[in-house]
Amino acid sequence: MMMAPVMQVMFLSLLLTPFLYSLVFFAVILKLVPWRRSLECAGFPTKSRPKGKLIWIHAVNLGESKVALITIRALFQKFPWIKNILLTCTDRNAASWIEKEAKDKKKYRGQILQQYAPLDSIFWVRRFLRYWKPNLAIRIESEFWPNLIIETAKTCPLLMLQARMSKKSFVRWRRFSFLSERIFSSFSLVVCQDDSYIGIFRSLGSPSCVSSGNLKLAQAATSLDRKRIFSLKKILGSHTAWLATSTHPKEEQEILLAHQILCQKFPHTILFLAPRYPKRSPKIRSFLFQNGFQPILHSAYQQEKELWEKTRDQKIVYLIDTFGDLPLFYDLIKIVFVGGSLVPLGGHNIIEPASYGCSLLHGPYQSNISSSASSLAQVGASKQIQDSHDLAKEVSHLFQDEKYCKKSGASAKKYVEKNRRQPVKEMTKAIEPFLKRINSDTMLDIQ
Repeated sequence: MMMAPVMQVMFLSLLLTPFLYSLVFFAVILKLVPWRRSLECAGFPTKSRPKGKLIWIHAVNLGESKVALITIRALFQKFPWIKNILLTCTDRNAASWIEKEAKDKKKYRGQILQQYAPLDSIFWVRRFLRYWKPNLAIRIESEFWPNLIIETAKTCPLLMLQARMSKKSFVRWRRFSFLSERIFSSFSLVVCQDDSYIGIFRSLGSPSCVSSGNLKLAQAATSLDRKRIFSLKKILGSHTAWLATSTHPKEEQEILLAHQILCQKFPHTILFLAPRYPKRSPKIRSFLFQNGFQPILHSAYQQEKELWEKTRDQKIVYLIDTFGDLPLFYDLIKIVFVGGSLVPLGGHNIIEPASYGCSLLHGPYQSNISSSASSLAQVGASKQIQDSHDLAKEVSHLFQDEKYCKKSGASAKKYVEKNRRQPVKEMTKAIEPFLKRINSDTMLDIQ
């Protein structure tokens, strides 16, 4: 006799539980999760649930967490009755940033509780939901874990914001239609980044889909420490410079080859390199030494001043090995290559450097940023390159034509400013019926 689907899921979760505990253990060893908070990954809370209604928002990483806080700020402003929001993530850097940002009561008048999300065991997810009892759940962008989604939808309405999906992922989900229909039909509403994703989510089983535009456009340029900007300007001096951000291993080889070509034409050129994961910096530094580059660590610049003075005429790579400092460099360096786009990862956040008025370059892999990249290209703010030689050629052009570079950066900033408010407005309009419903239902209050 065959087991019912629910029993199959529970049996599979039971089998996987030791494996999930080992995942949490290794996450602690690798410092991906603080050991004091590791049990949150198994659904055990480390904070008390506040009285009253609670909205749960889940964002995986830092980029999605920034979108989550844009959403939270809009909710607090438009719906005064919202007092408490639970914000979960799976990334330590995102968790640290959320806790720091949430203290700003000028931005966020309500209470934001930060926790790590439970891993996808049906037992851990149910434990999490039993304790927190959310009245509404919102997921940001992507990552579709079956137990987390299906069990949450049984507890409260489940929405998805900033939804997107690559063609490759769509084809993969279509192969498993028996599972995808169950997962995607669990969402009461899917709010897509743009109209092109609506058909994808509908065909996977989502009953209600709309588009809002890219919520990242609402992320204002951060106010910066001018003393640090001045210090970085002293580093630059009269050097020409360009920035490669959110880079990955194979991609970095192409970037460094482009930098070698540029150094032949512009001997006093500095490449500012910001890897997607700063913890890779020691390996990158060793690679740079082995290949004839002179790396300078951002975290150790004060200690390496003498080395910096001696190596000004060498092939310098300034390695940004810290977390959260990219806005400083976007403010200072106006030629930016956006990583994750010379390798098949779909490209990373192109909106943030655009908001600082940077002239933008990206590779051919842009499934994550296709709409934004296309819009920015239409206003002359970004350009696609194919390889290292193409990258060197375009950076060289921007070095030589300063007027064009400034115009391109100004167009990028203008595009962000022009389109900043509409996505948030459309998003709040789309989810307002769900918020009104839970606000009007006094039975949902937890005393």
